[in-house]
Amino acid sequence: MSTRWIRILLARYTTGGLLAVDPRSRRPHTNPATTDPDMITAILTLRDDLIEQGLDPGAQSIWDRLPPQSRPSPATIWRILSR
Repeated sequence: MSTRWIRILLARYTTGGLLAVDPRSRRPHTNPATTDPDMITAILTLRDDLIEQGLDPGAQSIWDRLPPQSRPSPATIWRILSR
């Protein structure tokens, strides 16, 4: 153990007690690369519309029908559909 780590643990202990020394999660608080929830809704709605029309509801078909400025890749669309 390094002296820096020991100082960090001591500082946590003095401010929060023994529970503050427990290991903390390393998971990030946010993920800036996630797909916008509005886009996910649009993809799922478009898939339902394609199914109702009897057309192919695959990722490439959905990609072709989304606006070019904001559409994600077909692989991303496929991941959204497979959830």
